[in-house]
Amino acid sequence: MMYLDAPPRLIETKVFSAMPEHFRRKGVRTDWADANRPGQPTDCFIEGPSFDADGNLYIVDIPFGRIFRIAPDGIWSLVVEYDGWPNGLKIHSDGRILVADYRHGIMELDAQAGRMTPVLIGGNNRDRLYVTESVTGTVLVADISVLNSLSRAG
Repeated sequence: MMYLDAPPRLIETKVFSAMPEHFRRKGVRTDWADANRPGQPTDCFIEGPSFDADGNLYIVDIPFGRIFRIAPDGIWSLVVEYDGWPNGLKIHSDGRILVADYRHGIMELDAQAGRMTPVLIGGNNRDRLYVTESVTGTVLVADISVLNSLSRAG
């Protein structure tokens, strides 16, 4: 390998927390898993990590439409389970939790009530990409068909 300067410093890692067995859905099929991981057992698929001001880590579980909170001591709690495919989330400095959901678009999570509210409706036809920007709280929407046309045009 070539390095411009010194090789990167190796950092030893350790597992902070793992999904507790009682939250795993072993042997349960989902449309998401069938489409994205055909033939592979998928008891969870974690994405979208984001920390709140209290140091809690929020993550999504795409195939089962779940959002979890992991406390600083490593204890997991289920915040919400709904009919969606949450793919990522961002927590704004004002505490709002925005969730990019493949089925529904941009949703807002009320973590206290365990409720999802639509912010920007989208579809599951893969023609839109939703991105949240945490510094300003702006939600950006990119039309993938336009981006694909631009990339083909060179």
